Amino acid sequence: MSTITFAINNQRYDVDPSKYDLTLTLNGFIRRHTPFKGTKLSCGEGGCGACVVDIARPQSTDGSHSTKDSTIIHASVNSCIRPLASMDGWSVTTTEGLRKGQDFHPIQQRIADFNGSQCGFCTPGMVMTLYSSLQEKPNSTMAELEARYDGNICRCTGFRPILDAVKSFATDSNTANQVNRLPFARGPYDHEQFDPAFPSFLHTVDTTRRLEFKDANGRTWTRPANLTEAIQLAVQIGDNSSIKYVNANTSIGYVKSEPRTVRHFIDISNLSELHQIGTNENGITIGGATTVTNFIKLLRSQAASQPADKTRSFIPLADHAYRVASVHVRNVGTVAGNIILAKNYGFTSDLAVILLGANATVTWASFKDNKLSQETETMEQFLAKPQEDGEHRIIQAISVPWTNKNTFFRTYKAAPRPQQALAHIHAAFNVEVDESGLVVGQPVVAYGAVMGMDEVGSHPVRAQAAEAALKGKNLKERATLDAAISAVNQDFASSVGGGSGGGGEDTRHIARYGPGGEASRKYRGRVAAGFLYKYLIALSTSLHNESNLKLERSLSAVEDPAQRGVTTSSQIFQEVVSADEKKETPVHKAVPHIAARLQAAGDAIYTDDVKEVKGTLFGRFITAEKARVKLGSLDATEALKLPGVVGIVTAGDIQGFNNVTAFPPGVCALLVEQNQEISYVSQPLGVLIAETEKIAREGVRRVKINYKEDGEAKKPVTTIPEALKNISDYGVDKVREQMKMGDAEAILKQARDNTLPEGSHFLKGNIDIGTQHHFYMETQCAYVIPDEDKSIKVYAPVQWPDGANLVIAQILGVPLGKVHVINRRLGGGFGGKSFHPIVVAACSAIAALKFSKPVRMALDREEDFAIFGAREETYGDYEVVCDKEGRINAVKFAGWLNAGYTEGFAAFTCKAVLGSISEGYDLSNFDGFMSMVKTNTHPRTPCRAPGETQASYIMENIIDHVAHATGVAPDVVRERNFYTSKSQAGVTGVLQNVGLVDYKAPNGTPIENYSIPDLWARAKEKSGYEERRAAVDKFNNENRWKKRGLQLVTVRYEVTQLPRTALLNIYGDGSIILTHGGTEMGQGLHTKAAQAAAGTLLQVFDNPTPELSSEILRNVKIGDTDSVVIPNAIFTGGSTGSEGTAEAAKLAADEMSKRLRPIFEGILKKRSEAGDKNTSVSWKELAGAAKSASVNLQVSAYYDAGGKFNIMGGLHYHNFGVAACEVEVDVITGEVSVRSVDLVYDCGKSLNPAIDIGQCEGAFMMGVGHWMREHVEWDENGRHESNSTFAYHPPCVKDVPARWNVELLADSRWNKGVLSSKASGEPPLVLATGVVMAIKEAVRSARKDSGITEYFTFKAPVTAESIVEAAGTTESQFVF
Repeated sequence: MSTITFAINNQRYDVDPSKYDLTLTLNGFIRRHTPFKGTKLSCGEGGCGACVVDIARPQSTDGSHSTKDSTIIHASVNSCIRPLASMDGWSVTTTEGLRKGQDFHPIQQRIADFNGSQCGFCTPGMVMTLYSSLQEKPNSTMAELEARYDGNICRCTGFRPILDAVKSFATDSNTANQVNRLPFARGPYDHEQFDPAFPSFLHTVDTTRRLEFKDANGRTWTRPANLTEAIQLAVQIGDNSSIKYVNANTSIGYVKSEPRTVRHFIDISNLSELHQIGTNENGITIGGATTVTNFIKLLRSQAASQPADKTRSFIPLADHAYRVASVHVRNVGTVAGNIILAKNYGFTSDLAVILLGANATVTWASFKDNKLSQETETMEQFLAKPQEDGEHRIIQAISVPWTNKNTFFRTYKAAPRPQQALAHIHAAFNVEVDESGLVVGQPVVAYGAVMGMDEVGSHPVRAQAAEAALKGKNLKERATLDAAISAVNQDFASSVGGGSGGGGEDTRHIARYGPGGEASRKYRGRVAAGFLYKYLIALSTSLHNESNLKLERSLSAVEDPAQRGVTTSSQIFQEVVSADEKKETPVHKAVPHIAARLQAAGDAIYTDDVKEVKGTLFGRFITAEKARVKLGSLDATEALKLPGVVGIVTAGDIQGFNNVTAFPPGVCALLVEQNQEISYVSQPLGVLIAETEKIAREGVRRVKINYKEDGEAKKPVTTIPEALKNISDYGVDKVREQMKMGDAEAILKQARDNTLPEGSHFLKGNIDIGTQHHFYMETQCAYVIPDEDKSIKVYAPVQWPDGANLVIAQILGVPLGKVHVINRRLGGGFGGKSFHPIVVAACSAIAALKFSKPVRMALDREEDFAIFGAREETYGDYEVVCDKEGRINAVKFAGWLNAGYTEGFAAFTCKAVLGSISEGYDLSNFDGFMSMVKTNTHPRTPCRAPGETQASYIMENIIDHVAHATGVAPDVVRERNFYTSKSQAGVTGVLQNVGLVDYKAPNGTPIENYSIPDLWARAKEKSGYEERRAAVDKFNNENRWKKRGLQLVTVRYEVTQLPRTALLNIYGDGSIILTHGGTEMGQGLHTKAAQAAAGTLLQVFDNPTPELSSEILRNVKIGDTDSVVIPNAIFTGGSTGSEGTAEAAKLAADEMSKRLRPIFEGILKKRSEAGDKNTSVSWKELAGAAKSASVNLQVSAYYDAGGKFNIMGGLHYHNFGVAACEVEVDVITGEVSVRSVDLVYDCGKSLNPAIDIGQCEGAFMMGVGHWMREHVEWDENGRHESNSTFAYHPPCVKDVPARWNVELLADSRWNKGVLSSKASGEPPLVLATGVVMAIKEAVRSARKDSGITEYFTFKAPVTAESIVEAAGTTESQFVF
């Protein structure tokens, strides 16, 4: 029997993969079959980096995995797509393997101390990315290290602190820990001292031996000894569609059907014939198994060592190849594997396009006449058609020819985001031009993603008409350039639709796993011409043609928007100690997240990390494939035949009330009942229970869903405009929110009657805002363990423990006390875990009781996207009256939310939109209406800054519209609409930090300490606004194809404090356990609560020292959020969970301090009586003495939030902030780079500036994602199309502002609330609206150049296509 031998954290594993499913990944093995839980699973498709580990192995100079004459090579990889069976001879290091005993590795410590870990779910992947990078190149620069993070997503931090920590290890580091101010040593660390050694036993593993496995499902995995054997094996199997040649298997993240179709894996990763690299008189040749990373290295090394004329294509090829996927994929993914996806699946391959442009060739190996033979073809021939059945060939080599002195080679790519994104469209151009400007030889104009996007039969093509327009022509003649641009339009028209199903009218085609979804034929056609224009501008410049062609304003078209320098940043704050807090205290200090180091080391436990009880079963949802039909039945007959399938759970198994809402009288079915209508595609119908996750997945595929369709099929309704057309069916009359201030209608009547004062403006506009997924890194999951007497223990990552308690009890039909809900921390929440986790937990609970065994459910990313909804879309119309100076006299807004198929929390969001719509501005006359519609889509739920986000977009667009109509600069319009002191006796001008007793928000709450004018002035000063304003204007006047925008925006954000409970336990050795009803999800709630408790306990001592303060804080451990310990715990959300919990902890510590003070005094008295003058008492000594004196060392405290609590309200206050945002827009492609952000925020007296600055940064970047990247679409059948990391794009590292300064307002006069602090978790997200307003300014400049003067508004999010459309860019403008 064959086995593979590998190591995980230096522990030896001898494994027979046939005992598992051969599709089992390394991640699946680590998480379910080893004690190491630090490596996470988030997307399951290599798109987020949470699963990254380091793999190391001896490798010889020819690239083969030999143990003779070898060096140890390292690579960071996505363990979620790496097959376990491929791990023979590899040493795997997870973040747990870096820690030595109690000592953290420098990388773990640095990322934690730089505040680079919030929820912590992504942190192990961040740690291992840096570790692997520094193994490969210990002496890396800041630019090199920052570039390595193209495959990691962090939803919490906004990346900035992570990047600062990473850059601190660079040889040229100038990074400072400006937040926590903890000491560290810049530059590389001592690898010999801190890094684990390579396991010696792996040096003896023969990785060239033949391996063969067959699992219980009949799949085979074979590792042949040589290339001939590999091809012979394929011939023997015969059926091409069932065979997969495997090197790294990175394609599994993209081709999701492989686990079902592939029956035979042939591992070719060790075949020396596929690792040959060399040069000859024609160019360079690489083996098909050469990784993309090694291909890039080869191109760069050859460019450095060969004459420049021979390698003119090499650096552009290398630069473009670096934009393929991520470093984790490039490290192991092969060049051959990438281009074969383009050939066989229509994959949008960057390598296929650029190799086609470079005139590369492909050499096939096949077995003919009983011998190995080779056959070479051009890339064009290679891509022409998919591989045919019975065509058993392997790509043995790819060759790239040398260039000559006349070669001018460039590549281009437009994508949904700058990193790890498939292209909307990409191109490569290769022309030889002599000194006279004459094109010699055959030019190459190659495009990809112009045929049917991601369909079999689609592939990169050469633009024959454009090539003909260039061939033999003189590029110094303008007519040649114009003819080429015209010709490419002909080419594009003939190429689009060349795939299996493309073509026809100009409609959106959104590939399910395709390139972002939002690229229409029209957009791609414009950009295709634009790419050639960019190329020809660059070529003309190289020919010194500027004097003949008026290129000055067009030269910016040449610059690549994806290229930029290393990020810079600053974080400014003051650690406040108020007059009555003269004693030492940890409160208001920049203390690192108390669990950050544990999270970085992989020791922090999340729901799916909870150790499994023997006999645990696994569940997977059975979901609807149709909407607007009735459920007939679920037929599990075939599924039950599958060994390991235990059974299914349906609505019929619910013993209580089939209702997943805790808000009576609302009803939302947990599972669709028989004969009831299915509301949306992917709605849960049942749950299949099996012995393993793999079996559960396969079992679900075998369940037959019987639908009842009455008459003609009903088209699902997915948008607000569609729902409004069918308002009788989709409207919800009871959700009709209205808010009024002043008499807007009277002024609007004047406008309609044309009786407004002279110079007034009457404006109308429309707002259309899309949804946004929460994209928490930890997907929805639960683990339920049955206990005696029908009681259960529920582990669930839920923001609302009491809601979970209520709903699960009502579904099971048991008392609340029998449902024990526990969570320690969440891997991100953002509102998405307020309600949705209850669905997973409730289904798991039903199954656990039905089968009397523990049940675990963990959704994959695609399933999570499809089942659970996100931010509500918003659609509406406004009317505005303003004077000629830009002062707004009246606003009326009527809007609608898309709530999905059920009302959910839409009423709350409707109120939030109207109550926030004025933002930081004075709307004395306002009339607002909000309602909602239902659609056949997944249920929406509050998403970070719900309602306020939409309100900001509405108000800032109104401001922008007023500025456009009046000709007054937008920043001046904003200033003129600040609240003023006109009603304050004896005070003139704009209010400066004073209570506004005469001013209220649209919802009636008073506005106090209105600090926006101070924040505005500081943001202007900090950003150098006036100088930059002039620089932006100058740039736009001088450049046609790059435009910049600079805008200042404000936020006024109302929050509500809710009741909180805390339980404080102190032990005799000084240990402190603080348990509370709040939920830690990265926002630092545990840390602030610990600070508040420790700071209060510290006051027991007369003259506390910093050392004593640290001792007490160090002793605080936070207990699990547990419904048995803290019952009735309200949800954590709305940004005030941390401060409310801190106040509860403070109250508990106040009472404890009263009990401890007599003990402290007794110790000193006893010493004094003994003649001992030492007045220093340690915390441990005090705790021990209190225990010995039988003091009750347990205190429970309740913070009632002002005693005004109900589910929608409590103690209110307003938060304020200002941000100056600058962007640069590529007018040709629509791509955007955020150049600079200066954010100033009033956090009161921050409880923890490190935490609050981190919240500001993370929130802002989530807002950037919403407005710029996170586009969502449904197809005509109601299927969610943006349900993977290939099609949904949260911000990446290159979306971080290149220059980013965050400042907490100093000397804030806010003196109310919890320790005079303010919330920080959500308000800064709203300030990201400034990025959209800056984009609008940039586009307005482009529109001016295009002769367009009408006002415009973007439908959000703002995509590259919408920018190009709004800019009015057409091919006719590409003049020379």
